[in-house]
Amino acid sequence: MNIEGITLREAVADDLDAIALIYNSLWCNWIRKAGAWEDWALCGRFNAAMQLQRSPITLMAERNGAVVGARLVGVFENGAPVRNPRWQPVYEELLAKATERAETADEDLEGSLFGDSREKATADLSQDQDHQHNPCMGR
Repeated sequence: MNIEGITLREAVADDLDAIALIYNSLWCNWIRKAGAWEDWALCGRFNAAMQLQRSPITLMAERNGAVVGARLVGVFENGAPVRNPRWQPVYEELLAKATERAETADEDLEGSLFGDSREKATADLSQDQDHQHNPCMGR
């Protein structure tokens, strides 16, 4: 792997769309191919914000000034994910938009909007239960 010329830095608000583009290219390409550009943008931005607000360590990788990658690191403390308050308002705004859109969405779009959130909720519950049985977990 060539890491020459890569610069790492903390993610900032202006990085949301770049992270969303990475997310969408991996998980939501079917929406773009269907021509539903607004849904595609919402799906990527909401899921990126969901990850960012639960990742106290957020890094962007750049080469020649262009974003080429992102790393969002989740940390658990006492069985619960540590939140990133910088991203909470962005997440809440996009959660409201995604929830409203899901009311009229088909099953596939609803799954793309909220599938990762459901997986995180299940993982959080599991982590909390592990912590209750073994207080050393998640520290």
